[in-house]
Amino acid sequence: MGSSTILLPNSVFHNPILDIIDENKARIIKHLTQDFILTKETLSRLKSVFIKEMDLGLAEAPARKSCLLMQNTFVPEFPDGSESGHYLSLDLGTTNFRVLLSQLGERVADNDFTVKYYDIPDDCRRGSSKNLFNFLAISIEDFVGQVLPNYDKRLALGFTFSFPMTMKSLNIGILETWTKNFDCPDAVGVDCARLLQEAIDSRPSLAVDVVAILNDSTGTLVKGVYLDGDCAVGMILGTGHNMCYIESVGRIGKWTDRSESVYEDVLEVAVNIESGAFGDNGDETKGKVFAEKLTQRLGYAMVTTDDIAIIRYTCAMVTVRATQLISAALATLIDRIDSKRVTVAIDGSLYKKHPKFHRLMTDFTRELLDSKKSFKLILAEDGSGKGAGLVAAIAHRFWAKHNNNHL
Repeated sequence: MGSSTILLPNSVFHNPILDIIDENKARIIKHLTQDFILTKETLSRLKSVFIKEMDLGLAEAPARKSCLLMQNTFVPEFPDGSESGHYLSLDLGTTNFRVLLSQLGERVADNDFTVKYYDIPDDCRRGSSKNLFNFLAISIEDFVGQVLPNYDKRLALGFTFSFPMTMKSLNIGILETWTKNFDCPDAVGVDCARLLQEAIDSRPSLAVDVVAILNDSTGTLVKGVYLDGDCAVGMILGTGHNMCYIESVGRIGKWTDRSESVYEDVLEVAVNIESGAFGDNGDETKGKVFAEKLTQRLGYAMVTTDDIAIIRYTCAMVTVRATQLISAALATLIDRIDSKRVTVAIDGSLYKKHPKFHRLMTDFTRELLDSKKSFKLILAEDGSGKGAGLVAAIAHRFWAKHNNNHL
């Protein structure tokens, strides 16, 4: 494979080198890992396929089903710096969940966040959904009683619901299926924002309105816009991967009923791509098995210098491949966005903790852009919590414009 066919061919940082004494072993390892190498041509084809899948996912009558969900989140506005007041967010996705209070002011320094974690009992995670949502409401009541004991106004809440759902409005999310050890069958096919609201309303002392339901990539995008007005993409890079971006409503052909709704005058909206479903994104189960083999079966006493170099090289090759795949999709998205400067907000343990991911993604994305746009990657932590609080503030403002016609 010629050096002219790969990105940044003269950089060892971007194209790892295997340096070991045993030449025969080196040939074997390079043969086994050669498919990790992505050529410029392959990445260019990936970009072409990605944009086609995006357009298919947005079309009113696509020729075939797209592998990308391209779901309208119905987030109709974005932070403009005027957000102020007290807003709640609830982040549900694992056996413990968080309730947060965002106290927003006119300046970033004025903002304050309070959070409390709650463990969900086993009997609430399975069986009747009423038990689960009642427990969530009780926990919200406990939290509000502790952090705002004398507060006498209604509170808007943004609900981060990290399960597959179909969005029907900013505050309507129909559950498709449970994951992560949750199994409450009667909630499947039902609006889970409504289930939470009904549980809240059953507690007379709790004056809370569920004004939005969202996922973590949407929250990350909104948090990114709050940090940087040029932000147009939110990305999750952790145990999973997803992207959300700001799209012109004119490109969303499948949004056919907008003209007769409260969204009639909306020009842009956040679209959840579900980009983890695109292309070769790896297999989390395989990854866990591989890690298990490395830690449990590789006798450490027998490790040689060459063994360590091989492991380092293989990990570097996988990292380069992963960042190139993500960068190809990201470059496609940046090219699509109608702005000369684009900021990408990223959250997730992989991006935060991997020492090379930021630079590799930045450099590969720059190489893969068709345009000469300026872009930057920023860390936007806790989109599922703090971002959801900002979405609550936006939703509260939006619904107020439309006479609170959201329930």
